[in-house]
Amino acid sequence: MASNNELLKEIEIHLSSASTADKIDDFVEAYKHYTLASRMYEDLAYLLLDKKAADETLEKAKDAERHGLESLEKANLSPEEKEKVILKKEDKTLSGFVGFDNLKEYLIDSIVKPWKANALNTRNKNAIFIYGPDGCGKTALIESLIHELGATGHFVEATYASIVDNPKGAKYQWEYVLKKGMEKDNVVFYLDAPDGYFPQEKDKVSKKTFKIFSKLFKKQLQLIRKKNLNILIIASTPNLTGLNLKIFQQGMFDDVIRIHHPDRVTRKEIFLSRLAGYDIQISLDDLVKTTHGYITKDVSRLCRSLKKMANLYAKDGQKPVIDDVILNKVLPVFEKTDEQDFASVVANFEKNLPSNIEIIDKDVD
Repeated sequence: MASNNELLKEIEIHLSSASTADKIDDFVEAYKHYTLASRMYEDLAYLLLDKKAADETLEKAKDAERHGLESLEKANLSPEEKEKVILKKEDKTLSGFVGFDNLKEYLIDSIVKPWKANALNTRNKNAIFIYGPDGCGKTALIESLIHELGATGHFVEATYASIVDNPKGAKYQWEYVLKKGMEKDNVVFYLDAPDGYFPQEKDKVSKKTFKIFSKLFKKQLQLIRKKNLNILIIASTPNLTGLNLKIFQQGMFDDVIRIHHPDRVTRKEIFLSRLAGYDIQISLDDLVKTTHGYITKDVSRLCRSLKKMANLYAKDGQKPVIDDVILNKVLPVFEKTDEQDFASVVANFEKNLPSNIEIIDKDVD
């Protein structure tokens, strides 16, 4: 999930590119950049806790979309040509998230349905912890869940260094955003780098840091539950070694969810989605077996490699073909992520969790 500042920078780049394209009468390119800026303004509005700022951002999204449509009209395209260049709006809800069907079903039953029915007392889930290696799909899944809930998704990011350098400032920031969230309701807080707030107690500073934020976290969760608010806190990390496991002993997280290798059904769904538009003349079932142990990032990288090679070999005017010749050129040189170290970290982490913690792992290959 991109931060507010990252989104603003990307929006400025697209608006600048759109303006330049308009000036040189490249109206199709201008349309694309205005439309992408509009979509990013919408994403930004999802991250803003202040209602006035969110409404103003949505107005900017409408303005950018209008400029884009005006540019498209200037291009004087035929209906057929226009259909080819129009950017389809992607489904950002859980139904649009490819794969992990069992986990999505679990999230819908345990979080989404009670949330939308405003029956949090039947859900009793206000804080969940998700872990898995970089590139396994954690952030994309969280973004999809936020859109499914129709909630404001506020990104909370802090490094361990910034917290220990100024714990009072970090505490004040956390209290402030939670307060704003309680005022607005229907908010998901995405807590990145939770080991920064809940570090292992290796020295005096880290002990103090853990004490401050574990106490604060527990207090605010109690308040959220008491008021029966539609507020969900999600902590997500690939970094388990620096995390203090006492946060689980205190029972602050309602769910602990592992996302690791996508199962064979998910891998096949990813291949079908990523290779859409290509003439696939290979057995996807065989490819799914070959890619056992690949994480989501690896499957996506493999698809990009296959498409790149197919485009190189494509004949003019014909749809690129992905056949055994292409596959045999790509697979031998493709290197998947080496996860041996991470696997041992996960095993150690799970071994030391309290016995009452149930690890939810709904998509096992």
